[in-house]
Amino acid sequence: MNPSISIIILTYNAAPWLKDSLPHFLGQAYDGEWEILVIDSGSTDETLQLIEPHERVRVHSIPNEVFGHGQTRNLAASIAHGDLLLYTVQDACPRNDQWMRKMAQALIENDLDAVCGGQAVPHDIDKNPAQWYRPLAETDEVEIIRGKQFEQWSPIQQMDACGWDNVNALYRKESLTQIPFQNVRFGEDMTWAKNNLLAHGNIGYAKNHKIWHYHHQYRGFTRKRTIFVLFWRAKTFDVLPKIAHRPNLLLPLKVTKAVLRANIRNPLTILFWIRYNWQTQREVYLAGQEFQRAYLNGKEEMSKLYDSLGEKSPMARHVERQST
Repeated sequence: MNPSISIIILTYNAAPWLKDSLPHFLGQAYDGEWEILVIDSGSTDETLQLIEPHERVRVHSIPNEVFGHGQTRNLAASIAHGDLLLYTVQDACPRNDQWMRKMAQALIENDLDAVCGGQAVPHDIDKNPAQWYRPLAETDEVEIIRGKQFEQWSPIQQMDACGWDNVNALYRKESLTQIPFQNVRFGEDMTWAKNNLLAHGNIGYAKNHKIWHYHHQYRGFTRKRTIFVLFWRAKTFDVLPKIAHRPNLLLPLKVTKAVLRANIRNPLTILFWIRYNWQTQREVYLAGQEFQRAYLNGKEEMSKLYDSLGEKSPMARHVERQST
């Protein structure tokens, strides 16, 4: 008999995404008991009206001010009905109706505490064509990382092994009961992976079991998210993470090639995506340089830079479709 599963989605004003994605969550093909558990943090849009009519969906509401990346996911684990907990986010969407089944299969067949799936950008005109998913040979192979090996590795190797992401991650409920998420402002997934491996647990990456997910970059968001990621990697592993390079003149050529391959011929749209990718990569580079200077000046300067970004984590925005 297949274990029961709870798909867990944390929401706040998620209606623009759920209008398209909810049918794909509800349409999962899984031969076992399953539910969708939504933890809503005080949405003021149509989020609750969209999800409440569905029998398979349960909603638990919390005040917006008590939301926390770790503590809210721990709350979800405590009230979920499933034996397995499949965490995702409000701006993600299953790539097909086999997503949940494939993730469960990867975890069970390899006897893992948790498995992390992949992410991909769909071929939608409102999404950056330079990031569109173009599959090569796909297999169900799972990269397994065992805790007994992990503790022998260098901090850099450990950091590389913990590229964990709750956009698409399936856990055994008992594993989260034993090692809950830490109550941190960001990176609760990466920290959990490290703590689980240090406790001699086993995790795996099933990168070909993908979910659609995309962040449209905008000024301020890119800088803030880049620094958040670098800060929590440095704090968790006590090492300077890899810093992005400055964009070079090959970038416009690569973007143009990707846009033309996407069958986009409008010159203004092509210029839009060239400019978008250049500005995004430049902002990532500048944020990396800013963080690196703070890191090299000591933990106090690193923390001061992080604190200057405010108490809220960077939030994705829904964007309307571009014209071709």
